[in-house]
Amino acid sequence: MPWTVVGISETESSSDRATVSAAVVQVERDDEERRIVVELLDSADAAGKPLNAREAVRNFLEDDEPPKRLVITTHGVSAAVD
Repeated sequence: MPWTVVGISETESSSDRATVSAAVVQVERDDEERRIVVELLDSADAAGKPLNAREAVRNFLEDDEPPKRLVITTHGVSAAVD
């Protein structure tokens, strides 16, 4: 059963990354909840990419465990390794 997006809210971007904006996406599956932070790199922003958090998490909703952090780059979306 896939994860379902139940909420999205803006948050501060990481001070240790070159990001310009961020959002927290809340997802649920059965009685489990997770939070995924989606950040937009400044280079992606300069290239005209928007911070579309719902679209960014879409490819990860079938995962057993969704990533904790995603980064939108000029080349697409990638899971961040902290």
